[in-house]
Amino acid sequence: MLGRSAARGKALAMNVRPAQTTELDHLARLWHEGWRDGHAHLAPPGLVAARTVERFRERLAAALSDTFVTGPHGAPDGFFILRGDELYQFFVARAVRGTSVAPALIEAAEAELARRSFAAVWLACAAGNDRAARWPAFWSVAQ
Repeated sequence: MLGRSAARGKALAMNVRPAQTTELDHLARLWHEGWRDGHAHLAPPGLVAARTVERFRERLAAALSDTFVTGPHGAPDGFFILRGDELYQFFVARAVRGTSVAPALIEAAEAELARRSFAAVWLACAAGNDRAARWPAFWSVAQ
């Protein structure tokens, strides 16, 4: 894990920034795609059917002030949502998986959570979501 200043430096290099209302539709599609890739094979059919692009858009709109993105304005290629001391949602577009986008977003999330004075944070993921499980489920953001 990087220290706070190093995380900020990398996040700034990736231009991690607050999400904008004009990006909701794009982010909802990105979330829908990412959720299906990581969760659809693990979830019951009823939940998969309920996870529509519109529902993700509604959830994003409700959490916009805690949503951060990287990538082009209007078409971000990754985002995270914070909820209290939790890294609540975290998704990157297929095209950038395996690049430096996910680590930069994680570092930006850690820096933002530390800025909000949380000393320890967590990320929950579904059993079987191996990509998400590679990240620590609980880690310290101490300075």
